[in-house]
Amino acid sequence: MVPIEELSVDGREAYTARDKRTIYVDKGVYSHKVPFRLRYTLAHELSHILIHPYVFDAADYETIQEFKKFLGSIPPEDLRTIESQAYRLAGLLLVPSPDLSREYLEVAGTLRENGLDIAKLASESLRQVAKVIGGRFQVSSNVIHRCAVRDGLWAWDDIEGL
Repeated sequence: MVPIEELSVDGREAYTARDKRTIYVDKGVYSHKVPFRLRYTLAHELSHILIHPYVFDAADYETIQEFKKFLGSIPPEDLRTIESQAYRLAGLLLVPSPDLSREYLEVAGTLRENGLDIAKLASESLRQVAKVIGGRFQVSSNVIHRCAVRDGLWAWDDIEGL
């Protein structure tokens, strides 16, 4: 992993070298005081290496500018699919379904002991549940939200604004 200045200026936090051996990460993400973003970014790039090796094999880039040009050559729908797949696998790597289910049931049990039903929590309260569970996995509440939706623990619209 190599930190580089101002990579995220155009929204990219990282990119993987064509040889699949080096991941370049925006220095701000790399040195952030909370490592959650870096962990997820690395899991996302690793996911590309694991499930999209053909993309790297077909590419011809050495620099970030050449990488961005290469990305621009991929049809937008294909790029969205590739990115979605990498986000999904990153979530599975960092928040495996059985572990998320276990944590969810534990929080639900604690809430039930206090007279609350997790299925009836308001959006802001459920956001706090996602934050608590996220801390246990060392990922953001946004990642937990996506994974909880993936696993059917709650619906996308159950937390407003994520």
